[in-house]
Amino acid sequence: MSLEDKVKWVEREDREISSLDFYREHYDSLPRRQLRNKDPNLYRRLKKDGFLEFVPTVKRDFGDNPVAYYTERYKGLTRGQLKKKDPGLYERIKRDGFLKFVPKIIRDFGDDPVVYYTEHYKGLTRGQLEKKDPSLYQHLRKKGLLEHIPLVCKYEGDPLAYYNKYYNNRTRRQLRKENEALYRRLWRDGLLKHVPLKL
Repeated sequence: MSLEDKVKWVEREDREISSLDFYREHYDSLPRRQLRNKDPNLYRRLKKDGFLEFVPTVKRDFGDNPVAYYTERYKGLTRGQLKKKDPGLYERIKRDGFLKFVPKIIRDFGDDPVVYYTEHYKGLTRGQLEKKDPSLYQHLRKKGLLEHIPLVCKYEGDPLAYYNKYYNNRTRRQLRKENEALYRRLWRDGLLKHVPLKL
């Protein structure tokens, strides 16, 4: 399928798919500049969601054997580490079906990964969780449990009450680091003054 025939972000049928999954499915390894020209809405969404780092800046050549490239430069790095250190190489290895040659760390989320999510990340949306803990996000996705994770955080109708309930005694800097969407919502609603600058 040529780039002209690709489904655009605004035309997608699955409204629950994350911008990163959509990029990987439809534009895998397409560099940022080309993506910005071909699908500017997706580019902006990836940027807003904090996933632009997974879109390569230039098309790189890993040769005929990306696993050899990995072994030569990053041997011993787990999948998660490689994904952070060299997202372009990770995506190429994944696309070519060679991820089995890159070790992964199996994490234990207990008997119920939704309970694990609730205990550690309650209130985070799917996009936020995918960014903060990709391993848990993928585990929930593979088990068909993403329906238990909110697509959009409604803050239970009152963002300040939500902050007081789940993030009480966090400074503005801590809140921005832990839940940037809530931080932005409080700022937009003029409620950030109720969050302390320091304790």
